[in-house]
Amino acid sequence: MDKNTYNERHGQKLDDHGVVWGPINSIEDIVEDEQFKSREMILEIDDETFGSLKVPGIVPKLSKTPGKVNWLGLKKLGHITMKCFQNLALVMKIKKNY
Repeated sequence: MDKNTYNERHGQKLDDHGVVWGPINSIEDIVEDEQFKSREMILEIDDETFGSLKVPGIVPKLSKTPGKVNWLGLKKLGHITMKCFQNLALVMKIKKNY
C-alpha cells in the first residue's frame, strides 16, 4: 500500500472518529519539503568514499545551541584498530607491573 492510499484510507477513518492526524510523508516528500529545507533537517555531506550524501540534520534545533554535524563517523572500517590495540597493550603492561 503506497503512502497516498494509506493516507486516504486511514485519514478518513480518523476524521470520522474526530482524531487529529497528519499525512505520512515519503522520503521524497521529506527531501523536497520547503519546511524541512528551511530547518536544515536534511543535510548534504561530502564523503570521500561515497561522494555526496543526504543525512538527517540535528533535532531539536535550539536557538542558543543549534548543534552541527562535524563528521559521520570513522573514515574506514578498522581505521583506529591499531590505536585500540596499542592502548590495550599499554593497559595490560600497566596491570602486569602492579
